[in-house]
Amino acid sequence: MCGSENDTCSSRDLDFNVNSPNENLLFNDATLYNHLTSYSSNVPPNDLFSNEPPPSDLHSKLSNWAASRTVTLASETGRSIDDDTARKRKKRVWKENIVRLGSWNITSWSNKDYEVVVEIEKNKIDFCALSETKKKGNGSQRYQNYILFYSGVDMNLRARGGVGLLVNKKFEKDIKEVQYISHSIIQIIVELANERTHLLSIYAPDVSKPKEEREAFFDALQATSDKIPSKDKVFIMGDFNSRIGNTVIPGIMHSFNEGAVNDNGDILIDVCALNELRINNTYFDHKKQQNLDDGSVSKWEEYKSKKDLPSLEDMYEFLRSRSDLLERLELNKLEQGSK
Repeated sequence: MCGSENDTCSSRDLDFNVNSPNENLLFNDATLYNHLTSYSSNVPPNDLFSNEPPPSDLHSKLSNWAASRTVTLASETGRSIDDDTARKRKKRVWKENIVRLGSWNITSWSNKDYEVVVEIEKNKIDFCALSETKKKGNGSQRYQNYILFYSGVDMNLRARGGVGLLVNKKFEKDIKEVQYISHSIIQIIVELANERTHLLSIYAPDVSKPKEEREAFFDALQATSDKIPSKDKVFIMGDFNSRIGNTVIPGIMHSFNEGAVNDNGDILIDVCALNELRINNTYFDHKKQQNLDDGSVSKWEEYKSKKDLPSLEDMYEFLRSRSDLLERLELNKLEQGSK
């Protein structure tokens, strides 16, 4: 309906309530009367802008004109004005109920908590999976408009790995259960739009780790997935340390991805096929600066030449010689101590 607070309206979409005050109409009464008379009779153009007051039966004539105009628009567009209004309302409600999910490998939560929360709030993320938090133990903490649920290694161990889920506090009442499965997997069950939804935040071991450790992680992920009822929704977010290539696999992945493949990628594809999951970030194109295509090596070489950075061979040589360097430093310390 034209004149409502949230809807927009053009002259083609004209529909009005004859009982509404004048300010809610696109035209005033005299102008509407002139339009009405121009449709119903051959009135000379000069008479259309007469300053004479409207006749007493203007209300009924306006009603008839509005009804005929509505029928005309419906026949032209194939749908009624009420259908358009309902569609706009439905779209508005849909936008208001969008839930935004994200994931971020933050490498460490320590001294980054404020920065992370501000960035997530700026991007209006409701649920964000955090990887490699390096936060020990498990539990929850409040940060401004968010609640952090985290799961890490035991307190007596050296900090490593760790996962977390930042949840906007407006969803706090929808949280049904939190499961701290391991330092690599945390699961939160929430009720979203009357549907039970499982949100998993994960951090998979990279390919440099022993194969047994990587397979143990995916086995634990599969065991967690097996406990989720088939009617529930599942979102697994985080850093899989996987390279899955860009070969289209119907129902699992699309082509918007880099071309490289590694062992973790092969396992991830198998897990998705077994659990009827799809890898969503392969279904849409990415910004140019986020792409790591087959030309990424040449791009690195170009960047390196501009920044005058050491070559990869130089870096490898430094890492190989680092152990010898440390030994020499220790010997120097001992010699200085003896003197």
